[in-house]
Amino acid sequence: MGMADSGVVRAPTPRLGIVESMDKKFERHRQAWTPAEIGKLRLMVGKGMSLKTVATSLTRSEESVKKQAKLEKLKISKAR
Repeated sequence: MGMADSGVVRAPTPRLGIVESMDKKFERHRQAWTPAEIGKLRLMVGKGMSLKTVATSLTRSEESVKKQAKLEKLKISKAR
């Protein structure tokens, strides 16, 4: 007998709703950049990663990453 024959019915896992995902999106609103984050930003930009990838990895908005990169005099590569 396989697991499908066990008779156990599982409830579907809940998905994030729009409201919940928006709450997550603004968790870091206006948080100062830490030296560790700036170091990671420098490393990722140096490796040629895209703005979206860097922003996602740092859990920052693309605008925030662009602004900080400009302050640090870093050039983010364009997506191709």
